[in-house]
Amino acid sequence: MLALRISKYWNKNPLWFTGLDYDTQLLVLAEYRLAHENEKQRKQRKVKNQRAIIIRNQDKIKNKGVYYGQKNTSKAG
Repeated sequence: MLALRISKYWNKNPLWFTGLDYDTQLLVLAEYRLAHENEKQRKQRKVKNQRAIIIRNQDKIKNKGVYYGQKNTSKAG
């Protein structure tokens, strides 16, 4: 559905967006999002993305015990 809305926004045929290469799709999607989001929605999306990054990084630390090239110097185990 989003692809159809984007194609309509750009006054193109319905399958136009799906025919674009991946990098171009990302740029078109970003432009569409900026044109249709208000400031509150942007802030909410930013906070949501930041939380997801924090959780992902915490999971990496828990699962690997090593993070961003830091050596595990603990003598335990």
